[in-house]
Amino acid sequence: MFDDLLPGAKRRLGRAGLALGDDLHALESRLAPDERIEQHVRGHDDDERLLWAATPRRLFLVEREMFERDVRELAYGDVRLVERRPAPRGTALVLRTVRKTYVIEGVDDLHADAFIAYVRARLAPLEMVGAAGSLPRTMEARGGGTPALTRAERVSPAIRGLA
Repeated sequence: MFDDLLPGAKRRLGRAGLALGDDLHALESRLAPDERIEQHVRGHDDDERLLWAATPRRLFLVEREMFERDVRELAYGDVRLVERRPAPRGTALVLRTVRKTYVIEGVDDLHADAFIAYVRARLAPLEMVGAAGSLPRTMEARGGGTPALTRAERVSPAIRGLA
């Protein structure tokens, strides 16, 4: 019986427990001297409270379950999608990376929109540049736009340039 009550109690304590403000302060030690957090969004996933923080250089995810804190760093180059979706309990922020999809529920709409706009602004230059000799990843994902070039077609202009 106790095992049946534990998840619900953890969920309630996790949301009502420690404030996430100290999580923002905990990130300060991980920032470069000229780096600062410009956007953040808070929410939850099951019994964990989550905080996404964005700097001009990278993203941080702070996961808090009761009194344990886990901090992850992500490069903007690893982000494939960021969007807002309706969720059973309010709004959800979805952030998909090359390795994992993160979903945070209970997000305030205004904070979610500001965070999404900030992250997308950081992704736009990356999508336009793409990897050397390849199409931007948005065109690759869509399969449209400019047709994919063969390796010979990508290499020959570089060789002609060297000649």
